[in-house]
Amino acid sequence: MNTHLNHEQTSTPLPKLNVVLDLDETLVHASIAGPSGQSEQSAISQYGTDPNEARTADCIDIRLHTEKQELVHVNRRPGLDAFLQAASQEFNLFAFTASESFYAHPLLDALDPQKKYFGDRRLSRNSCTLIGDGRYTKDLCQIALSEMNADHQSDEGKHQKKTTVDDTWFQRTVLVDNNPFSFVPQPKNGIPVVSWYSNPEDVALNKVYMFLEQLVPLKDVRPHLDATFHVEQTLNKFAQANGPQVFQPVDTNQSFGRR
Repeated sequence: MNTHLNHEQTSTPLPKLNVVLDLDETLVHASIAGPSGQSEQSAISQYGTDPNEARTADCIDIRLHTEKQELVHVNRRPGLDAFLQAASQEFNLFAFTASESFYAHPLLDALDPQKKYFGDRRLSRNSCTLIGDGRYTKDLCQIALSEMNADHQSDEGKHQKKTTVDDTWFQRTVLVDNNPFSFVPQPKNGIPVVSWYSNPEDVALNKVYMFLEQLVPLKDVRPHLDATFHVEQTLNKFAQANGPQVFQPVDTNQSFGRR
């Protein structure tokens, strides 16, 4: 990661950085214990799971919110607790996963039982956009609109819902994710991380936190993220090689939102 930043001078205090965190292979790695159907596997990960995968020393078990209440082993990425504790004090944290809610909610209940890290700021697969080849993208407009409508709600509970997001919100927002396709709607807001499964020597979360701290003084984080990770350029090359339809929503009534 490039650590040379041009800090922008501003007389107005900047709002807290919005840090949107993926779950699977970014913060944790999960696998269903014992035999399971394809629907249960795909609910946890877009890429399926292997019940024979190694469990780490920092592994927890959860039960899916399903009829069978399948047992799921969850490896927690090294440094996860320290990362969430420190990051939640300095940033606005959001959990945004492409997994189903009947897995995401019990997982977040286990990771954040007192809701001191994420609160109710949880989004799962029904907030994602399905594109070609069964991939899911994460439109940050979903979070922005939810937050803005909650902030502008009147005492009587009656207000006109906002349907557009001001660009200033994206200036102070990042998405940390191991899946590059998650960044399609807003590629310049992306912070890619290497996928994690069970390596006990992994230090990625510590690096992510140090990088986030470097973004704090920036009025608009996107130029630095774009210059550091080149996510938009990488996605454009993929589209050129595979055709632009790979990024088109399967449901044409859905939209990508702001890019």
